[in-house]
Amino acid sequence: MWKPSFFKIGFVVALSLTMIMPLSSASPQASHPAITLPQQASSGSSIIFQDGFENYTDFALDFPPWTTLDIDGSPTFGMDYYDWPHEGEPQAFIIFNPSTTTPPMTGIPDAQPHSGSKYAAAFNDDNTGDANNDWLITPQLYGTFTSLTFWAKTYSNLYNLERFQIGVSTTTTDPSAFTIISPSPYVLVPTSWTPFTFDLGSHYGKYYIGIHCCSTNSWFLMIDDLQIIGEPGQDITPPVTTCQLNGTMQGDIYTHHVTVTLKATDEKSGVNYTKYQLDGGVIKTYIGPFTVFPDGTHTITYYSVDNAGNTETSKTATFTIQHQLKITIKGGLGVTVTLQNTGTTALDVAWRIELTGHVLSGSLKENTTTIAAGGQYKIKDQILGIGKTTITVSADEISKTATAKIWLFFVLGVS
Repeated sequence: MWKPSFFKIGFVVALSLTMIMPLSSASPQASHPAITLPQQASSGSSIIFQDGFENYTDFALDFPPWTTLDIDGSPTFGMDYYDWPHEGEPQAFIIFNPSTTTPPMTGIPDAQPHSGSKYAAAFNDDNTGDANNDWLITPQLYGTFTSLTFWAKTYSNLYNLERFQIGVSTTTTDPSAFTIISPSPYVLVPTSWTPFTFDLGSHYGKYYIGIHCCSTNSWFLMIDDLQIIGEPGQDITPPVTTCQLNGTMQGDIYTHHVTVTLKATDEKSGVNYTKYQLDGGVIKTYIGPFTVFPDGTHTITYYSVDNAGNTETSKTATFTIQHQLKITIKGGLGVTVTLQNTGTTALDVAWRIELTGHVLSGSLKENTTTIAAGGQYKIKDQILGIGKTTITVSADEISKTATAKIWLFFVLGVS
Protein backbone atom coordinates (compact mmCIF):
# COMPACT_ATOMS: atom_id res chain seq x y z
CA MET A 1 0.00 0.00 0.00
CA TRP A 2 2.93 2.37 -0.54
CA LYS A 3 4.19 4.44 -3.42
CA PRO A 4 7.90 5.23 -3.49
CA SER A 5 8.48 8.77 -2.26
CA PHE A 6 5.00 9.97 -3.13
CA PHE A 7 1.43 10.13 -1.80
CA LYS A 8 -1.71 8.80 -3.29
CA ILE A 9 -5.02 10.66 -2.87
CA GLY A 10 -8.45 11.00 -4.41
CA PHE A 11 -10.95 13.83 -4.36
CA VAL A 12 -14.41 14.62 -5.76
CA VAL A 13 -16.70 17.58 -5.37
CA ALA A 14 -20.48 17.87 -5.45
CA LEU A 15 -22.59 21.03 -5.81
CA SER A 16 -25.96 21.61 -7.47
CA LEU A 17 -26.65 24.82 -9.32
CA THR A 18 -24.87 26.47 -12.26
CA MET A 19 -21.19 25.71 -12.65
CA ILE A 20 -18.25 27.49 -14.25
CA MET A 21 -15.20 25.94 -15.79
CA PRO A 22 -12.12 25.16 -13.67
CA LEU A 23 -8.70 26.72 -14.11
CA SER A 24 -6.13 25.61 -16.60
CA SER A 25 -4.98 22.04 -16.24
CA ALA A 26 -1.53 20.56 -16.62
CA SER A 27 -2.99 17.51 -18.30
CA PRO A 28 -2.97 17.25 -22.09
CA GLN A 29 -6.48 15.76 -21.78
CA ALA A 30 -7.94 18.99 -20.34
CA SER A 31 -8.29 22.42 -21.85
CA HIS A 32 -10.00 24.94 -19.55
CA PRO A 33 -9.87 28.74 -19.58
CA ALA A 34 -8.09 30.35 -16.64
CA ILE A 35 -10.36 31.81 -13.98
CA THR A 36 -9.30 34.26 -11.33
CA LEU A 37 -10.04 33.24 -7.74
CA PRO A 38 -11.48 36.20 -5.84
CA GLN A 39 -9.60 36.91 -2.61
CA GLN A 40 -12.48 38.83 -1.05
CA ALA A 41 -16.19 39.18 -1.56
CA SER A 42 -17.32 41.55 -4.27
CA SER A 43 -19.40 44.65 -3.54
CA GLY A 44 -22.88 43.78 -2.30
CA SER A 45 -21.87 40.26 -1.27
CA SER A 46 -20.01 38.65 1.60
CA ILE A 47 -18.22 35.49 2.56
CA ILE A 48 -20.86 33.05 3.80
CA PHE A 49 -18.31 30.36 4.62
CA GLN A 50 -14.55 30.00 4.35
CA ASP A 51 -11.91 27.57 5.57
CA GLY A 52 -8.15 27.16 5.15
CA PHE A 53 -8.18 24.01 7.35
CA GLU A 54 -5.73 25.58 9.83
CA ASN A 55 -7.85 25.19 12.97
CA TYR A 56 -8.22 21.40 12.98
CA THR A 57 -6.07 18.75 14.63
CA ASP A 58 -3.22 17.52 12.44
CA PHE A 59 -4.17 14.33 10.55
CA ALA A 60 -7.78 14.32 11.80
CA LEU A 61 -10.18 12.22 9.72
CA ASP A 62 -13.30 13.79 11.24
CA PHE A 63 -13.25 17.58 11.54
CA PRO A 64 -16.69 19.16 12.14
CA PRO A 65 -18.43 21.20 10.88
CA TRP A 66 -17.33 19.41 7.70
CA THR A 67 -18.84 16.01 6.93
CA THR A 68 -16.49 13.42 5.42
CA LEU A 69 -17.89 10.30 3.72
CA ASP A 70 -15.68 7.36 2.81
CA ILE A 71 -18.06 5.54 0.47
CA ASP A 72 -15.62 2.95 -0.88
CA GLY A 73 -14.20 2.12 2.58
CA SER A 74 -10.90 0.91 1.14
CA PRO A 75 -7.40 1.24 2.62
CA THR A 76 -5.41 4.15 1.19
CA PHE A 77 -1.91 4.53 -0.20
CA GLY A 78 0.80 6.16 1.88
CA MET A 79 4.35 7.26 1.24
CA ASP A 80 7.77 5.70 1.58
CA TYR A 81 10.15 7.29 4.11
CA TYR A 82 7.42 9.39 5.78
CA ASP A 83 4.80 8.45 8.38
CA TRP A 84 1.79 10.15 9.99
CA PRO A 85 -1.28 9.14 12.04
CA HIS A 86 -3.92 7.16 10.07
CA GLU A 87 -1.55 6.59 7.15
CA GLY A 88 -2.92 3.78 4.98
CA GLU A 89 -6.24 3.54 6.84
CA PRO A 90 -9.63 3.75 5.09
CA GLN A 91 -10.60 7.42 4.99
CA ALA A 92 -12.22 10.15 2.93
CA PHE A 93 -10.24 13.35 3.64
CA ILE A 94 -7.52 14.03 6.20
CA ILE A 95 -6.17 17.29 7.64
CA PHE A 96 -2.63 17.10 6.31
CA ASN A 97 0.29 19.02 7.82
CA PRO A 98 3.53 18.19 5.95
CA SER A 99 5.63 19.88 8.65
CA THR A 100 4.52 17.40 11.35
CA THR A 101 5.00 14.08 9.55
CA THR A 102 7.81 11.78 10.67
CA PRO A 103 10.23 13.03 9.51
CA PRO A 104 8.85 16.46 8.46
CA MET A 105 8.28 16.86 4.71
CA THR A 106 9.75 20.34 4.66
CA GLY A 107 12.09 19.36 1.83
CA ILE A 108 9.31 18.34 -0.56
CA PRO A 109 7.94 21.49 -2.30
CA ASP A 110 5.07 19.61 -4.01
CA ALA A 111 3.60 18.61 -0.61
CA GLN A 112 3.36 22.15 0.81
CA PRO A 113 0.01 23.98 1.41
CA HIS A 114 -1.23 26.82 -0.72
CA SER A 115 -1.16 28.96 2.45
CA GLY A 116 -0.66 28.35 6.15
CA SER A 117 0.54 24.92 7.29
CA LYS A 118 -2.36 22.55 6.52
CA TYR A 119 -4.81 21.48 3.84
CA ALA A 120 -7.46 18.81 3.25
CA ALA A 121 -6.08 15.81 1.40
CA ALA A 122 -7.69 12.74 -0.17
CA PHE A 123 -5.41 9.75 -0.67
CA ASN A 124 -6.02 7.27 -3.47
CA ASP A 125 -7.75 4.07 -2.41
CA ASP A 126 -6.07 0.69 -2.63
CA ASN A 127 -8.84 -1.33 -4.26
CA THR A 128 -9.68 -2.89 -7.62
CA GLY A 129 -8.98 -0.14 -10.14
CA ASP A 130 -7.54 2.18 -7.46
CA ALA A 131 -10.83 4.11 -7.60
CA ASN A 132 -11.82 6.78 -5.07
CA ASN A 133 -15.36 7.52 -3.89
CA ASP A 134 -14.94 10.08 -1.11
CA TRP A 135 -16.80 13.24 -0.10
CA LEU A 136 -15.95 16.47 1.71
CA ILE A 137 -19.20 18.31 2.53
CA THR A 138 -19.73 21.76 4.04
CA PRO A 139 -22.06 22.37 6.98
CA GLN A 140 -25.60 23.29 6.02
CA LEU A 141 -25.54 26.89 4.75
CA TYR A 142 -28.45 29.29 4.36
CA GLY A 143 -28.66 32.34 2.11
CA THR A 144 -28.17 33.43 -1.49
CA PHE A 145 -25.13 31.71 -3.00
CA THR A 146 -23.07 33.39 -5.71
CA SER A 147 -19.87 31.41 -6.12
CA LEU A 148 -17.61 28.74 -4.70
CA THR A 149 -13.83 29.15 -4.91
CA PHE A 150 -10.94 27.03 -3.70
CA TRP A 151 -7.39 26.06 -4.59
CA ALA A 152 -6.57 22.49 -5.60
CA LYS A 153 -3.46 20.55 -6.58
CA THR A 154 -2.43 17.09 -7.77
CA TYR A 155 0.57 16.00 -5.73
CA SER A 156 2.39 14.34 -8.63
CA ASN A 157 1.79 13.53 -12.30
CA LEU A 158 3.75 10.31 -11.88
CA TYR A 159 0.29 8.73 -11.94
CA ASN A 160 -3.05 10.08 -13.19
CA LEU A 161 -4.10 13.61 -12.38
CA GLU A 162 -6.63 13.96 -9.56
CA ARG A 163 -10.33 14.25 -10.40
CA PHE A 164 -13.23 15.87 -8.60
CA GLN A 165 -16.86 16.84 -8.99
CA ILE A 166 -18.84 19.62 -7.30
CA GLY A 167 -22.42 19.10 -6.15
CA VAL A 168 -25.20 20.72 -4.14
CA SER A 169 -27.86 19.17 -1.94
CA THR A 170 -30.91 21.00 -0.61
CA THR A 171 -31.87 18.16 1.73
CA THR A 172 -29.22 15.89 3.31
CA THR A 173 -25.55 14.89 3.11
CA ASP A 174 -26.41 11.57 1.45
CA PRO A 175 -24.40 11.39 -1.81
CA SER A 176 -27.57 10.48 -3.72
CA ALA A 177 -29.07 13.85 -2.75
CA PHE A 178 -26.37 15.88 -4.55
CA THR A 179 -26.77 17.36 -8.01
CA ILE A 180 -23.43 17.55 -9.81
CA ILE A 181 -22.78 20.98 -11.35
CA SER A 182 -19.17 20.56 -12.48
CA PRO A 183 -18.31 19.62 -16.09
CA SER A 184 -19.05 16.03 -17.04
CA PRO A 185 -17.62 13.60 -16.22
CA TYR A 186 -15.14 15.28 -13.82
CA VAL A 187 -12.62 18.10 -13.42
CA LEU A 188 -8.89 17.35 -13.76
CA VAL A 189 -6.49 19.01 -11.30
CA PRO A 190 -3.04 20.29 -12.37
CA THR A 191 0.17 19.53 -10.45
CA SER A 192 0.54 23.14 -9.31
CA TRP A 193 -1.80 25.00 -6.96
CA THR A 194 -4.66 26.15 -9.17
CA PRO A 195 -7.73 28.25 -8.30
CA PHE A 196 -11.17 26.94 -9.27
CA THR A 197 -14.36 28.99 -9.28
CA PHE A 198 -17.89 27.64 -9.66
CA ASP A 199 -20.88 29.89 -10.31
CA LEU A 200 -23.72 29.02 -7.94
CA GLY A 201 -26.26 31.03 -9.88
CA SER A 202 -27.45 33.29 -7.01
CA HIS A 203 -29.87 30.68 -5.77
CA TYR A 204 -31.58 31.32 -2.45
CA GLY A 205 -32.17 28.62 0.14
CA LYS A 206 -30.54 26.03 2.35
CA TYR A 207 -27.69 23.98 0.86
CA TYR A 208 -24.90 21.53 1.47
CA ILE A 209 -21.98 21.93 -0.94
CA GLY A 210 -19.88 18.84 -1.54
CA ILE A 211 -16.51 18.02 -3.08
CA HIS A 212 -16.52 14.50 -4.44
CA CYS A 213 -13.15 12.85 -5.00
CA CYS A 214 -13.41 10.42 -7.91
CA SER A 215 -9.73 10.00 -8.77
CA THR A 216 -8.49 6.74 -10.32
CA ASN A 217 -4.93 5.42 -10.04
CA SER A 218 -3.60 8.77 -8.80
CA TRP A 219 -1.70 9.75 -5.65
CA PHE A 220 -3.42 12.38 -3.53
CA LEU A 221 -5.57 15.44 -4.00
CA MET A 222 -4.86 18.68 -2.08
CA ILE A 223 -7.59 21.26 -1.26
CA ASP A 224 -6.98 24.62 0.43
CA ASP A 225 -8.40 28.12 1.01
CA LEU A 226 -12.08 27.58 0.23
CA GLN A 227 -14.62 30.42 0.12
CA ILE A 228 -18.36 30.55 -0.57
CA ILE A 229 -19.57 33.98 -1.61
CA GLY A 230 -23.13 35.29 -1.36
CA GLU A 231 -25.60 36.86 1.04
CA PRO A 232 -26.40 35.12 4.33
CA GLY A 233 -30.09 34.53 4.88
CA GLN A 234 -31.75 36.33 7.79
CA ASP A 235 -33.17 33.73 10.14
CA ILE A 236 -35.38 35.00 12.96
CA THR A 237 -37.49 31.87 13.37
CA PRO A 238 -36.55 29.32 16.07
CA PRO A 239 -36.48 25.58 15.37
CA VAL A 240 -39.41 23.26 15.99
CA THR A 241 -38.80 20.16 18.12
CA THR A 242 -41.14 17.20 18.48
CA CYS A 243 -41.02 14.44 21.09
CA GLN A 244 -41.95 10.85 20.22
CA LEU A 245 -42.59 8.24 22.94
CA ASN A 246 -42.44 4.55 22.07
CA GLY A 247 -43.38 1.69 24.39
CA THR A 248 -46.00 -0.94 25.28
CA MET A 249 -49.19 0.56 26.71
CA GLN A 250 -52.35 -0.49 28.50
CA GLY A 251 -54.75 2.41 28.27
CA ASP A 252 -52.64 5.51 28.82
CA ILE A 253 -50.03 3.77 31.01
CA TYR A 254 -46.74 2.33 29.71
CA THR A 255 -46.16 -1.16 31.07
CA HIS A 256 -42.49 -1.37 30.09
CA HIS A 257 -39.65 1.03 29.37
CA VAL A 258 -40.24 4.09 27.17
CA THR A 259 -37.89 5.17 24.36
CA VAL A 260 -37.78 8.94 23.87
CA THR A 261 -36.89 10.39 20.44
CA LEU A 262 -36.51 14.14 19.87
CA LYS A 263 -36.58 15.48 16.33
CA ALA A 264 -35.78 19.13 15.54
CA THR A 265 -36.21 20.93 12.22
CA ASP A 266 -35.29 24.43 11.04
CA GLU A 267 -36.11 25.54 7.51
CA LYS A 268 -33.53 28.32 7.32
CA SER A 269 -30.17 28.21 9.12
CA GLY A 270 -30.56 24.62 10.34
CA VAL A 271 -30.56 23.10 13.82
CA ASN A 272 -27.44 23.65 15.92
CA TYR A 273 -28.34 21.51 18.97
CA THR A 274 -31.19 20.16 21.10
CA LYS A 275 -31.24 20.11 24.91
CA TYR A 276 -33.41 18.03 27.24
CA GLN A 277 -34.01 17.44 30.95
CA LEU A 278 -35.57 14.35 32.55
CA ASP A 279 -37.57 14.83 35.77
CA GLY A 280 -35.80 18.07 36.67
CA GLY A 281 -32.34 16.50 36.51
CA VAL A 282 -29.21 17.55 34.64
CA ILE A 283 -29.76 19.35 31.32
CA LYS A 284 -28.15 17.28 28.57
CA THR A 285 -27.41 17.69 24.86
CA TYR A 286 -29.52 15.29 22.81
CA ILE A 287 -27.43 12.91 20.72
CA GLY A 288 -29.97 10.18 20.03
CA PRO A 289 -32.95 8.24 21.42
CA PHE A 290 -32.75 7.38 25.12
CA THR A 291 -34.70 4.98 27.36
CA VAL A 292 -36.57 5.58 30.63
CA PHE A 293 -37.11 2.51 32.88
CA PRO A 294 -38.36 3.38 36.42
CA ASP A 295 -42.00 3.21 37.43
CA GLY A 296 -43.73 6.53 38.06
CA THR A 297 -44.69 9.71 36.24
CA HIS A 298 -41.89 11.28 34.21
CA THR A 299 -41.52 14.68 32.53
CA ILE A 300 -39.23 15.49 29.61
CA THR A 301 -38.42 19.19 29.06
CA TYR A 302 -36.76 20.01 25.72
CA TYR A 303 -35.89 22.75 23.25
CA SER A 304 -33.57 23.43 20.28
CA VAL A 305 -31.32 26.25 19.04
CA ASP A 306 -30.61 26.96 15.37
CA ASN A 307 -27.39 28.09 13.70
CA ALA A 308 -28.56 31.72 13.76
CA GLY A 309 -28.89 31.59 17.56
CA ASN A 310 -32.70 31.48 17.70
CA THR A 311 -33.86 29.53 20.78
CA GLU A 312 -37.09 27.59 20.84
CA THR A 313 -39.48 28.02 23.80
CA SER A 314 -39.11 24.89 25.92
CA LYS A 315 -41.77 22.18 25.70
CA THR A 316 -42.69 19.30 27.98
CA ALA A 317 -43.94 15.74 27.54
CA THR A 318 -45.32 13.75 30.50
CA PHE A 319 -45.87 10.00 30.69
CA THR A 320 -46.35 7.28 33.31
CA ILE A 321 -44.64 3.90 33.54
CA GLN A 322 -46.13 1.13 35.66
CA HIS A 323 -44.69 -2.29 35.05
CA GLN A 324 -47.33 -5.01 35.29
CA LEU A 325 -45.01 -7.20 37.35
CA LYS A 326 -44.80 -6.85 41.13
CA ILE A 327 -42.03 -8.37 43.25
CA THR A 328 -42.39 -9.41 46.90
CA ILE A 329 -39.67 -10.90 49.09
CA LYS A 330 -40.43 -12.88 52.26
CA GLY A 331 -38.29 -14.69 54.80
CA GLY A 332 -38.85 -17.79 56.93
CA LEU A 333 -37.26 -21.11 56.18
CA GLY A 334 -35.15 -19.68 53.34
CA VAL A 335 -36.23 -16.89 50.99
CA THR A 336 -39.48 -16.84 49.04
CA VAL A 337 -39.83 -14.49 46.06
CA THR A 338 -43.23 -13.96 44.42
CA LEU A 339 -43.51 -12.53 40.90
CA GLN A 340 -47.07 -11.35 40.26
CA ASN A 341 -48.44 -10.34 36.85
CA THR A 342 -50.98 -7.58 37.49
CA GLY A 343 -51.65 -6.98 33.80
CA THR A 344 -54.09 -8.36 31.26
CA THR A 345 -51.52 -10.09 29.05
CA ALA A 346 -49.08 -12.92 29.70
CA LEU A 347 -45.45 -12.04 30.51
CA ASP A 348 -42.24 -13.82 29.57
CA VAL A 349 -40.06 -12.89 32.56
CA ALA A 350 -36.30 -13.31 32.89
CA TRP A 351 -35.58 -13.25 36.64
CA ARG A 352 -32.51 -13.32 38.85
CA ILE A 353 -32.02 -13.69 42.63
CA GLU A 354 -28.71 -12.84 44.24
CA LEU A 355 -27.77 -12.92 47.95
CA THR A 356 -24.68 -11.19 49.30
CA GLY A 357 -23.40 -11.11 52.86
CA HIS A 358 -23.03 -13.81 55.52
CA VAL A 359 -24.30 -16.70 53.44
CA LEU A 360 -22.54 -20.03 53.79
CA SER A 361 -24.63 -21.77 51.16
CA GLY A 362 -27.20 -20.72 48.61
CA SER A 363 -26.16 -19.78 45.10
CA LEU A 364 -27.26 -17.28 42.44
CA LYS A 365 -30.51 -18.33 40.85
CA GLU A 366 -31.77 -17.14 37.45
CA ASN A 367 -34.17 -18.39 34.82
CA THR A 368 -37.00 -17.40 32.49
CA THR A 369 -40.66 -18.21 33.04
CA THR A 370 -44.05 -17.31 31.56
CA ILE A 371 -46.62 -15.83 33.95
CA ALA A 372 -50.24 -15.73 32.83
CA ALA A 373 -52.29 -12.54 33.08
CA GLY A 374 -53.29 -12.09 36.72
CA GLY A 375 -51.08 -15.03 37.74
CA GLN A 376 -48.02 -15.39 39.92
CA TYR A 377 -44.83 -17.39 40.14
CA LYS A 378 -42.99 -18.30 43.36
CA ILE A 379 -39.28 -18.99 43.74
CA LYS A 380 -37.90 -20.66 46.86
CA ASP A 381 -34.22 -20.35 47.80
CA GLN A 382 -32.76 -22.38 50.69
CA ILE A 383 -30.05 -20.64 52.72
CA LEU A 384 -27.45 -21.49 55.34
CA GLY A 385 -25.59 -18.72 57.12
CA ILE A 386 -25.25 -16.42 60.12
CA GLY A 387 -25.41 -12.63 59.95
CA LYS A 388 -26.77 -9.91 57.71
CA THR A 389 -27.49 -10.44 54.02
CA THR A 390 -28.77 -8.41 51.07
CA ILE A 391 -31.33 -9.98 48.73
CA THR A 392 -31.60 -8.52 45.21
CA VAL A 393 -34.32 -9.65 42.80
CA SER A 394 -34.39 -8.47 39.17
CA ALA A 395 -37.22 -9.26 36.76
CA ASP A 396 -38.88 -7.65 33.73
CA GLU A 397 -36.62 -4.53 33.73
CA ILE A 398 -37.28 -3.81 37.41
CA SER A 399 -35.50 -4.81 40.60
CA LYS A 400 -36.14 -4.91 44.34
CA THR A 401 -33.63 -5.10 47.17
CA ALA A 402 -34.23 -6.23 50.76
CA THR A 403 -32.03 -6.76 53.80
CA ALA A 404 -32.43 -9.55 56.35
CA LYS A 405 -30.71 -11.50 59.12
CA ILE A 406 -29.78 -15.14 58.65
CA TRP A 407 -29.77 -17.66 61.47
CA LEU A 408 -28.74 -21.00 60.07
CA PHE A 409 -31.60 -21.93 57.67
CA PHE A 410 -33.89 -19.07 58.67
CA VAL A 411 -34.24 -15.60 57.11
CA LEU A 412 -35.53 -13.05 59.65
CA GLY A 413 -36.60 -9.40 59.57
CA VAL A 414 -36.88 -8.89 55.81
CA SER A 415 -37.19 -5.18 55.07
